[in-house]
Amino acid sequence: MAPNRAIFRYVMLAALFATTAAYEVAYLRDVLRDERRDVAFFAMDSASDRVGFVTRDAINAGIRKGDEILSINGRPYGGVGDLGKALRATPVGGSVALVLRSPDRASPRTMQLPVRLLRATVWERVGEVTLYFFLPAVSVLLGFWVAVLRPRDPMAWLLLVLMLTFPHIFESFKVQGWPPGWREVAMLYHAGLGSLFPIVMFLFGRFFPEPFPMGSRLDKSWKWQQRLLVVPFAFVAFVGVIVAVGDLGHYHAMVGLEHAA
Repeated sequence: MAPNRAIFRYVMLAALFATTAAYEVAYLRDVLRDERRDVAFFAMDSASDRVGFVTRDAINAGIRKGDEILSINGRPYGGVGDLGKALRATPVGGSVALVLRSPDRASPRTMQLPVRLLRATVWERVGEVTLYFFLPAVSVLLGFWVAVLRPRDPMAWLLLVLMLTFPHIFESFKVQGWPPGWREVAMLYHAGLGSLFPIVMFLFGRFFPEPFPMGSRLDKSWKWQQRLLVVPFAFVAFVGVIVAVGDLGHYHAMVGLEHAA
């Protein structure tokens, strides 16, 4: 391997590792902080101001699926970043003021979403540590270890990308509460890796443990599948990332893209 090319690859690995570590440390800090916070969970539809998913706690608090969020703490709703920021800034014992409008009611209503002290069980904490710390740590370290040992091997880089996507399959809604600017960068990283998962898994199945003999019928079949699937895979991934970033504070602008995907 040429010295300049080798140096470039190691610099790329170092920069990628630094980015990954910065994201994971900030992410884990929020996970640990929220271990003692209990807020009724609900999720918004993508590129929308309507509630798309509610838990039983959210229903008991007065939130229904399909409710439209008009404002949060007196400010008009612009995206999921507004909700994340409000929840992150509210201490235990406080509450978030929501103005909602249900599909079957013409007039809006105001409710308080309380932030309570959470006393998690040992098993709940073990589960969170396993999911949000152990899994990302093992995935990241394994991927970088293989890439450092075999920087010239394209399969090592493919394995690295695959390992980096695993922690981003799960959504815990932490990035949405980060400060503006940082949250967009973090969401670009998070959604980008998450959207790469099906693409990388397809390539992983294509080349591991070893590709079919070059020129064989199966090899030609796989190559045609790659050519046919690359465009829809890339389109869905690209649109998904743009919508995820834009939905943080400008959901109105993302409606057309969301429908296109």
